[in-house]
Formats: sequence, C-alpha cells, structure tokens
Amino acid sequence: MRLVLAGGTLLAFLALPHLARGTLLARATPRVLFWFGLLSLLGMSAAFVGLLVAMVAPEPANVVSLPGVVETCVGAAARLLAHPSGHWPSVVAAVVLLGFLARATTAWARTFRDARRARPPRGELPGERIATRRYLGRADPDVRVLPADEPIAYTVGLLRPRTVLSVGLLRSLGDRERRAVLAHERAHARRRHTLVLFVANAIARAFGFVPSVRLSVAYMATALEATADAEAAETVGDPLVVAEALASVARLRLTGAHPVPGMGSGDLAYRVRRLTSEGAPGDARGLVLAVVSLGVAVLALQGAAWSVGRALAVDAGAEGHLPCHAQHGAAPVL
Repeated sequence: MRLVLAGGTLLAFLALPHLARGTLLARATPRVLFWFGLLSLLGMSAAFVGLLVAMVAPEPANVVSLPGVVETCVGAAARLLAHPSGHWPSVVAAVVLLGFLARATTAWARTFRDARRARPPRGELPGERIATRRYLGRADPDVRVLPADEPIAYTVGLLRPRTVLSVGLLRSLGDRERRAVLAHERAHARRRHTLVLFVANAIARAFGFVPSVRLSVAYMATALEATADAEAAETVGDPLVVAEALASVARLRLTGAHPVPGMGSGDLAYRVRRLTSEGAPGDARGLVLAVVSLGVAVLALQGAAWSVGRALAVDAGAEGHLPCHAQHGAAPVL
C-alpha cells in the first residue's frame, strides 16, 4: 500500500508541472508561479524519498517518535546486511537513495564554489572607476562595473548581495535601458533573491536531468525575474523601457559569443507579457491549491496506510521475513 501511494504520488507530481505549463505561463502571477514551482519540488522530493524508504523498510515507521524511526532504520539495515539476496529491492533502493544524497551534496558544494568565483574582486580594477562614472554617473559600493567586453549583468552574494555589470553590456544599451537593468538587479539584491536562486541552482544542478525538476526550477526563476521586472518598471516609470531592455539582452544572447547571465534568465515571453499587459487577465491560484491538496491527501492516506500496516505488522511482518531468514538460522520475530 505504501509503495503504491508513494509511486502514484511521485508520478502525479512529475506530471503536474508539464500539465499546468500552459495555464501557468498564460495566467499565473509571479507569486503563484513561484509557489507552484516550490511546492512541486517539495512534493517530488517527499514522494521520491517516501518511495525509497518504503522499499528499504516495508514495515510501518513511527513518524512521531524519533527513537522509533531510528530503531526502524537500524532494524531494516540489519536485515539487509544479514541476507541481502533476499532483500535485493531494498538494497537497490538504499543504494539509489545514498547516490542521490551524494549527488545533492556535490551539487551544493559546486554551486557554492561557483558563487564564490562569481563575486567581484575586493580591490578596484583598472578602468573600473572611469567606466562607472561614464555609464552610471556615480560610484556605488554595491555595484561593480567590470571592464570586460562580455555582456554581464547579475547579482551575487548571500549575506551582502552585490550587482555586477560589464562595460560590454552597458555600452550596448541606451541610457534608459541601463537604468532598467540596474534597477532590476537592485531589486534582486533588495529582496534577497540571490539566496533563493542559489538553492534553485543547486537543485537544478543535482537533479536537472529530471524534466519536471528542471521545469519547476525554471518557474521559480521566472517568477523572481518577473518580480524584479515589476520593481524596475516602477523605478524607471515605464514598463516598456524594461521590456526594451529585455529585448536588448535577448539580442545579445543570440548574437554574442557569451550568454548574458542574470537578467536574461527565465521565460522571456512570460516576462515581456507581464510588462506589456498582453493576453487575458487571470490567475492560477487553483493550481497551487491543487498541489497543496494533493500533498495533504497523500499525507492522510500515508497515515492511514501506516496505521493499518502497524496493526498487521506483528503477524504479517514476522511471517513475511521468516522464509528468507530461516536460511541463515534467524529466529522468527513474534
């Protein structure tokens, strides 16, 4: 029962981001889009771990008492080591779970390393002060202008976010578009979007080979970019200027030898549509409620399955393990 529930839940959460894509990108607000992506990731993670745990420890676990959970895990590990050939599905599930944990740890470490490398140097670079005065008018300790020809615009830093722009990008934009890009990146820094994007990038790096995970992360990134677009539009006073800046950044992504990190990420069609108010107005909060309802229903069914399984565990559990453990002299559990 637990295997069926966990497997069905995982399939549902894997399918939901694809089934709801058209509605989300056409009608959802950035907040709804963000929460849908986040809840989808949480649902997929919980269902996947629940499926593997159900394979490793088929008997019901005590989810209330931590010592009970530890006891269950130790007992399951003892049975696997005592007779692995008789529990090969659980062995495979345990190996897969450990492999995913190792992959997640490696992804977090690599993402943290890349974030450190993306931070600008502490000292002032040659020509940086001249470029700052020429394109921004005044110096700002939280904004660095790199004397580089590559188009660059991003915000980095978890505790103290800093905006990094390049001369190559600023030179390719007009005055109003420069203001829009700077306001966009400052919105990221002010709202601490860098922390959320750091976590999203780590998840995408670890499990991006799963299309549903990659799509959910893209929903979150698009929502944050659209939120920064809205604040930039309020700063410059004209959302069309921000849309023009997005179009210029998209052109640089297509014609330049290097991609434009930062402002050019996310679904550009959705962002431009939000700025220009094209398309039918609407909302998609029902999709988020559907994800939440699915999670609550699964938790309730899991609890019911655990209760039923606990009532039958004394007899069925011992009888089920007797055939394989009798081969190496293990006494039945009464």
